[in-house]
Amino acid sequence: MNNPPAFPIHWENHHEGMSLRDYFAAKAMQGYISARGWHPDFVFPTDFNFDDGKRAADGVAVSAYKWADAMLKAREE
Repeated sequence: MNNPPAFPIHWENHHEGMSLRDYFAAKAMQGYISARGWHPDFVFPTDFNFDDGKRAADGVAVSAYKWADAMLKAREE
């Protein structure tokens, strides 16, 4: 999977900064939080089928990276 820098800069001895995967995940997570209004300590019930009873913050973070990976894959098609 190609994961370039989100905001590439071009000069010697520089730090690449945030990856495109991190940028996509942050955007996905922002959407989750704003749309759902979840409290980070909310625990999903085990039958909710969203990462088996994890805290909302943990489940949203994992899911956000799944969305980011899907966006990176779609860029390659």
